[in-house]
Amino acid sequence: QKIVLDGSTTTTTTDSRSRPITVGEAVRNKMDLCSPVKKKRLFLLSQYATDPEERRALRLLSANVNANGNGSGVEETSGRSVGDLFQTYVEEQHRSIVDILKEFPSCQSIPLEGLFGILPAIPPRYYSVCSSPLSGKEVIDGYSF
Repeated sequence: QKIVLDGSTTTTTTDSRSRPITVGEAVRNKMDLCSPVKKKRLFLLSQYATDPEERRALRLLSANVNANGNGSGVEETSGRSVGDLFQTYVEEQHRSIVDILKEFPSCQSIPLEGLFGILPAIPPRYYSVCSSPLSGKEVIDGYSF
């Protein structure tokens, strides 16, 4: 199956951003599967959870915390604030979307459109010597390695 990531269904341009690619290519080359997941993405993923307990846990993790330390309509759990749960469970352990999908299996039935809506794009790497179009035989002046 081929998809186009910019939302159009047909393309007549040779621009690499709008040419159809396979789903595998899109996931491997365009989507960031390794960075820690953000609260907003946890909330979006909770909408696809079929298990009520998993949905509740994801919403608890994604709850916003105000200046008083209270979540928006979410109470403290076991002496920990909601913000502490996200910090401990996601940020300190660097859990990615892949980790979350493994740990919350009822979310694995997410449709492809939903998954691409949740996954962030791989950020571009500007000024990388490794991505230089120059062949390896030229000398790059001004850099020390």
